[in-house]
Amino acid sequence: MSESKAQQKARDARRLAQQSVKGATWKNRPPGYDAERMRKVRELYGRAPRFMIEESFNPLTIKSNNICIACDWHIPFYDANLMSEMFKTCDEYGIKEIAIPGDFWDCDNFSRFTNLTQSGLSWSQTFRGETEEVATVLSALVERFKGVYFCRGNHEKRWMDQNLGKVNLADIFKLTGINNGYLTTNDDHIVLESGGEIWLLCHPRNFRQTPLSVGRDLCAKYRCNVFVAHGHAFAQGRDRSGRYQIVDGGGLFDAAALEYLRNTSTFPAVQGGYYLIQDGEAIPFRNERGANIDLKARLKRAVSL
Repeated sequence: MSESKAQQKARDARRLAQQSVKGATWKNRPPGYDAERMRKVRELYGRAPRFMIEESFNPLTIKSNNICIACDWHIPFYDANLMSEMFKTCDEYGIKEIAIPGDFWDCDNFSRFTNLTQSGLSWSQTFRGETEEVATVLSALVERFKGVYFCRGNHEKRWMDQNLGKVNLADIFKLTGINNGYLTTNDDHIVLESGGEIWLLCHPRNFRQTPLSVGRDLCAKYRCNVFVAHGHAFAQGRDRSGRYQIVDGGGLFDAAALEYLRNTSTFPAVQGGYYLIQDGEAIPFRNERGANIDLKARLKRAVSL
């Protein structure tokens, strides 16, 4: 079907308008525009233009040949018995330092998945209770250990995002009233130097069902040993070259208290635990009580009835 003269004029007008927009864009941002802009920035601020985020950028590197690594506590949904076992292990091995790579707080009240109207609780009531429980555990940590180190996880980031990024990880810890005895970083990782080895203790955005797969990719990218939090799996292995150690960090969470774990899914079973890193080598301590939610066992008992 042929176009009418009016339709042809309208189409030509639209094409001309599009070309005009492209021409204006080229005029305002010609080739070399970004390079010239960055040259001016470097002249003014130096070659590392971090001037806008310098105050919040605080990488944390620690040196220790005898340290405990325990991620994903999700307080108040943590396993108090596993924490007690960890304290005994640290006493036995002479551990005086502990690093916690994210999700020490649960911040469930700031989750977009939580429906507080159904629970009948207000934001202030529920978050106040979490803060009080964190204060109790944090007090025990700073009393027992000479060095306590935190980086942010995706759960602490909930709180930071709700406050539009105008607060940092140290600010949320200050809500406990405990201001000394620990160090925090807004990064999602801590760098550990131990026994001549470099470890990346991280809480990555990535999650996969295959154990150690995230860690192997991180090893290939950063070429160092990797401790992976966030996945709630507990596994240990090597990267593809065999040079670097990889661990899935488990966690000190209480799986029975995490509501989403009761949903039927193809995600791998979670497994709690923690690690010691001594002279660069990772030593695993698995939660022998398991994940606390064993659907397969319940199904087996039901079939036998």
